[in-house]
Amino acid sequence: MIAEKTAALALRTGNPVIIGRQTGDGDIICWSAQGACIQIMDPNRPPFPIVETVHHEWQIKKQAATIFDLEPDDEQLKLWAAEGKILATIMVHSGEMAHNEAMANLFEVAIFKGLKMGMGVHVARYRTFPQIFELLSVPKESGGVMGLVEPVLHSGGRGVLSEFNTPPDSLRAYCESALKEIGFICGEKNAPRGYLAFMDSDFSTFTTFHPECVRAVEKAGLEYYISCARPGRNRILGLMGATIALNQTTRKIYWGSPYVRSSTFDDVYETAPLVSPGWLITTIDSPVMAFNNYIWHKGNAFMQLVDWLHNDERIVNVTPHVINRYARILAERGILPATNEPSHVTGT
Repeated sequence: MIAEKTAALALRTGNPVIIGRQTGDGDIICWSAQGACIQIMDPNRPPFPIVETVHHEWQIKKQAATIFDLEPDDEQLKLWAAEGKILATIMVHSGEMAHNEAMANLFEVAIFKGLKMGMGVHVARYRTFPQIFELLSVPKESGGVMGLVEPVLHSGGRGVLSEFNTPPDSLRAYCESALKEIGFICGEKNAPRGYLAFMDSDFSTFTTFHPECVRAVEKAGLEYYISCARPGRNRILGLMGATIALNQTTRKIYWGSPYVRSSTFDDVYETAPLVSPGWLITTIDSPVMAFNNYIWHKGNAFMQLVDWLHNDERIVNVTPHVINRYARILAERGILPATNEPSHVTGT
């Protein structure tokens, strides 16, 4: 099989990140099992010689404030819990450089709508898209998205892979090396603190939770993990050391990556059990929603979802790291349902 031979060749070179295009997502599953991943890109984009030669270091490394300092404090979260608020965020799936232009469009939405979201990131985006991505560290009043868009390590942080069949040691190594390189560019204190899974459950039922994936992420030093397993009613799927694993809220499965996702307002409104207090985590496929062809023809459909998040009095739009903190508060108060299924594992 050509996919297997490709992975074997990549591993023999000592660089497990394949660069190019897959023939289908089955290639990703095959490569992941061998400890390889893919950084998807169009031919001759971006110009590698330039970005390899010129190092772009973020100015925020010289600032005291971080992108996490703008979050509400614990007292505010406890007040929202007492008021029965649903804290909501949109997660953005994107594991490849080919999506860079879509990221720029989503930054624009965040700026003019005040939308708070989590954006899947990886090393290549920091290295190949610095002129836009540094807006993560620029205050809103200066035209940036600091405090609006939170970077969340996605799919290992090196290239697209499926977590459920990636060797745990490989997943941990990917995350550790990605965080190290990202921290070098933007400063360790501004590096991602959470993880968004690409595919970490079973294809047939999406009920299987793989704690070994969370353990790998926990060993890499991340605080929270957003899983594809068991979407729906808010649950803490597992607690591995200091890392909490949360499920997504929208019970919508698209049988093409990233699988558990929403494309319309109805996908969210009709499938998300909005329990108060609680959280709403829904993932969009960024190239579907944020490239210009979609924006020109269907941009109002995405705006319907954004406007709802801002206008429903039950909902508070926040970044995903805030939901991580909120989930811990709800758990301490005994608000979340007890989980006794075999897939629920706690401990290190």
